[in-house]
Amino acid sequence: MHLLWFAVAHNMMRFFALHAEAQVAA
Repeated sequence: MHLLWFAVAHNMMRFFALHAEAQVAA
């Protein structure tokens, strides 16, 4: 697995997690 792809996937997961938390808090 390419390290770059792993970093992109990690950033996407973090982004979606923060977005979900924002919706729950709203």
